[in-house]
Parts: sequence; structure tokens; C-alpha cells
Amino acid sequence: MNLSELEALLRRRNQTSDWTAVRDKFQPDYTMIDGMEAYHFYSAVDVASELVEGSIAISQQPYESYIPLHIHNYLELTYVYEGSCTVQIQHKEIPLGKGSFIFVDKEVPHRVLETKPTDIVINIILRMDYLSPAFLSRLSHQSIISSFLVDSLVDSRRRNRYLLFQADSRDERIPHVMEQIMCEYYDRKAYSQQIIDSYLVILFTEMIRLNEQLLKVKGDKEDKPAHSLIDFLKYIEDHYRDCTLTQMAAHFNFHPNYLTALLKQGTGKSFKELLQLQKISKATLLLQHSDLPIEQIVGEIGYSSISFFYRKFSEIYGMTPVQYRKRREAML
Repeated sequence: MNLSELEALLRRRNQTSDWTAVRDKFQPDYTMIDGMEAYHFYSAVDVASELVEGSIAISQQPYESYIPLHIHNYLELTYVYEGSCTVQIQHKEIPLGKGSFIFVDKEVPHRVLETKPTDIVINIILRMDYLSPAFLSRLSHQSIISSFLVDSLVDSRRRNRYLLFQADSRDERIPHVMEQIMCEYYDRKAYSQQIIDSYLVILFTEMIRLNEQLLKVKGDKEDKPAHSLIDFLKYIEDHYRDCTLTQMAAHFNFHPNYLTALLKQGTGKSFKELLQLQKISKATLLLQHSDLPIEQIVGEIGYSSISFFYRKFSEIYGMTPVQYRKRREAML
């Protein structure tokens, strides 16, 4: 399926829906939340009022149709393919333009207000918690940078219970990824699920990248250039084998105590903890993708004590490096 065929399909599928008929057919329960009825939608329903099954499912928002406030036990990403829409999160209304999307957590009362016939709004349902450690491990094993950004994404989700990403007309990357996901979903072929999974990893990575603008910190003097927290983590990633706090502080022209405070404030971790995380992350890559003996891996990541490495690795992964390697080999 090419993009023109996708657009034609979505326009054909753009329909209205009768909430009364849907309610009578599925008879969902409801809960009173802040004086409002919130229906339990534990299965997604498409524009034809049929259940949408699958661990990853896509449905299309019906236009000019009343959708009640509801909650569900899966994650939902609402994306504006064409036009606009307004999403209500409890009492708050959030407008979305073309290319924007909102990621709503489980059990969050929400609804999409009535849209126009020219609006095409897509819902991606993730029945498995793709922000759980099982999914995030696909992003976070590569470096402490991605690990930190993923952690910040999870923390934001827990605090706000939704993530909002407004469109940037200059950036077509996320719309492109969303289009590819839909093409694979609606035109299933061999390995389509694996391709969808991979595009979801790209999508979340792009979301993480967008979050970088919130992670800016400034130098302690006005005449110093602003440094991103990402710059600090990138330095640790590049120099993890022999990096020291004093060397890093000198590189950024900061006092070591001030740099320590910035790292702690931004990541919740000390310099030493971040350094160890990067060493262990590098070790996992070598365990997965090489036949190097454990003793040599210890030297490669800058540790001198094998027992210390074993202890730190077990603290993070709950197993020994040998057990980790065997488990990864069994999964291949």
C-alpha cells in the first residue's frame, strides 16, 4: 500500500457512529468520576461498531458523532491525520492540529469531541504496556542518554497521565512514521507485525527526541554558553572508560560540585551512578553481540574488578552476566 492508497482508504472509512447503538450492543459499565459518567471501554470499536482485536490495533474516530467520557485498560495514541480535533481529559480540553497527537494512559477519563467530515483522526491502541520495562529495554540498552530520556518520558506519563506532542510543520518524520505504521496495518504482508513493532520503536524514539527541548539547563554565568543535559550525558557516553568528575567539570568549565548538582537535579542520579550505568549498558551490548569472555568485557568497559562488575550487573538486571548472555542466546 502506498501513501495515496492509504489516504483513499482512510477517506472511505471516515464514517459516523451512533453512540446509543454502540452502548446497547456492548452494554459497557460506567464509573462516576468527579461527577461525570466514565464508561469502561475495554475493547476498541471501529467506525462499523465492530470490536478491534490485536495487541496493537488501529481504529478511526467517527466524525460528527458523540463519544462519551470513557476509560480503558490499554494505552491509546490519538493522531490527527487530517484536519483537527479536540481531546477532553477529564475537565480539560486540548486542541490538536494536523500531525499532532496525544498519548493517553490507562484508566484516564477522556474523549474526543465531535469532529467534522473533513477531519481524519486515528487511534492506535496498545494493549500491552509499551512504556513498560519490556518495551523500553528496546530503547534504553544502547546508552544512558536514551535510558535517561525514556525515564523522563515515563515519569511525565505518570505525573500528567498523558503526553501531548504538537505538530511542527517543518518536521515530517513523525507523520511519515505514522503513515508507514498504518500502511503495514491495513495491508498485511509477511513480517508486517515485526515492521510495525520497529516503526513503533522509531515513533517512541522521535517522541523522546522531541522531549529534549524540555531538558535544557544553563551555565552558572550569563556569559557561558547554555549546555543541554544531553551534552553532559553524551560526554559520559563518549568517555565512560576513563572519565572522572573533575575532568568532565573542567571540560564544561563548571565547578565539580555545581556539575554534580546539575546531574542530580536533571537525572536523579550522581555522576558515579551515571558512569556505572553507561559501563553496564556497554557490557550488555558486548554480551549480546560478541563472543568475548566476561573477563575481557570487564576490561573493555574500564573496570578492573570482575567481582565488582558482577555485583553491579546483578543489581541492575537481577541476574549474572553469564545468565544474561544465555537468556539472550535462547531468544534468538
